[in-house]
Amino acid sequence: MTTITVRRFRDFGAVIKAARESRGLRQDELAGELDITRQYLQDLENGRPNLYITRLLRAMNSLGITISVTYTPGRARNPDPAARDDADSADTNSTDD
Repeated sequence: MTTITVRRFRDFGAVIKAARESRGLRQDELAGELDITRQYLQDLENGRPNLYITRLLRAMNSLGITISVTYTPGRARNPDPAARDDADSADTNSTDD
């Protein structure tokens, strides 16, 4: 398992690229699975900032919030399209102290 702390948009791209490559996927294959363009995936992997994510990370950094991403290189992906829909609509759980 690999864990990377995400501080900048570029860090997300490095994780996406490393996970894709460890699974032996080409950019066009993953883009097709995600229903995005290959160019958009390439922009993500190269760390080209997205305004929304950039602002989100800036806010989180100023509040001292750290994101760690863990993935298993080469792990089989879930071919079930319902799993992708669930991930897209997942609720964020939070608690107030």
